[in-house]
Amino acid sequence: MSADRISASLAELDPESRALLELSMVRGIPDDDLASMLGGDAQRLRQRRRAVLESLGVESPAERAALVGTLRGEEPPPEAEPPREAEPPPKEPAGDGPSPGRGPRRLVWALAGGLMIAAVVALALALGSNGDGPENAGPAGPAPEPGARATAPVRAAPVKLDPLGGSPGRATAQIVVGDGDPKLRLRVRGLPRVSDGGYVVWLYNSVSEAQELSGSRAGTFSVNPPLPPEADRYRFIEISREPADGNRNHSGASVMRVPIEKIPRASR
Repeated sequence: MSADRISASLAELDPESRALLELSMVRGIPDDDLASMLGGDAQRLRQRRRAVLESLGVESPAERAALVGTLRGEEPPPEAEPPREAEPPPKEPAGDGPSPGRGPRRLVWALAGGLMIAAVVALALALGSNGDGPENAGPAGPAPEPGARATAPVRAAPVKLDPLGGSPGRATAQIVVGDGDPKLRLRVRGLPRVSDGGYVVWLYNSVSEAQELSGSRAGTFSVNPPLPPEADRYRFIEISREPADGNRNHSGASVMRVPIEKIPRASR
């Protein structure tokens, strides 16, 4: 994947996912420290980062290096290195003895300008931090207060579509909710280009019961079609290969599919 394409994909990435990449891949904060700082667990953090990288199409070491380089180009240079100096165990307290929450909280103070980024990631991971300041970011911080924050939708990483018939491509999907009709956010990468025809995105139950949503002649594309009110009658989102024969019905040449009930929802 080229640096230009990585930059374009980053521009479309939600702030929470971008912040997670910056903190873990650019600032080099270890997963255990970052999860502890946000009041969550490292396994869930790793799963989210893996899903974000897959949604960007970043897989090889070279693509990861290009991603880090792109992020570094947009990262303010100062204040990024001090977290590494905060890792050794503190030696200065003489009277009170070590405090269990001291390490993660020192890490938050060391981040300084990155504190707001950490709070955004905490929301995305639903790790229990209310993001108001360093004293609430450690594992011993208070639980979030009920109210508007509790009712806000939690962003989730896109889900991958399952390939059908040996399809070489990959795709991810989210349903974006907010004002107006919900929209399907679909990113498709690496399908073979079709010289006579293209690809169509469907609401799908069967070949005879499918409703067209969008399409493209390219093998790599992104679409955001609105979902109609009757979308809940269908079980799948599907991509099929369609010839340029003027027939608007499903060809039966299915390429990828995912159950609608497995597609996560994200706020607009």
